[in-house]
Amino acid sequence: MGGRRSCCSLHRATAFSPSRAARRWRLRPGGRLRPLTACAAPCPGRVGQFRPATFQEFTMNNVLITAEQRIVLLANGRASLENPDFDPAPVVKLFTPDGGATWLLTEIDPDDHDHAFGLCDLGLGEPEIGWVSLNELASLRGGLGLPIERDLSFRAEKRLSGYARDARLAGRIVV
Repeated sequence: MGGRRSCCSLHRATAFSPSRAARRWRLRPGGRLRPLTACAAPCPGRVGQFRPATFQEFTMNNVLITAEQRIVLLANGRASLENPDFDPAPVVKLFTPDGGATWLLTEIDPDDHDHAFGLCDLGLGEPEIGWVSLNELASLRGGLGLPIERDLSFRAEKRLSGYARDARLAGRIVV
């Protein structure tokens, strides 16, 4: 990278890192971990590039996560707190129709409903597992200004670790 900082902050976590445990450790009293976030479009300066919106506001018109999916994601979040080796199948697939970014989400943090965990591919050839802010996803736009969409036909065929292994080999999420 040569000292250049990306305009988008990433909390890096590989498919084999203890990212859930690390996040819990860092979120002890007063601590706040930066979530995995990035924009799918080039963003020099980033100021004024994205329409501000909250996740609640955005989902009124475009449901990214249905109520049923939210229940499963929260249940997975609770299960991951009890079992560090928990490896669920992705519940929802989100993508930018004009930016090449994809997210396979497996759980929502039961203590902070704004953070979801899953496999994230920003279209840069390096998919990674980590936490993402749902509010930031709601405000994210691709190169043509289109918002993120939910893949209505997505049905998980394997566990998150299987998707992560395949993504690491292919350099992108393979569904």
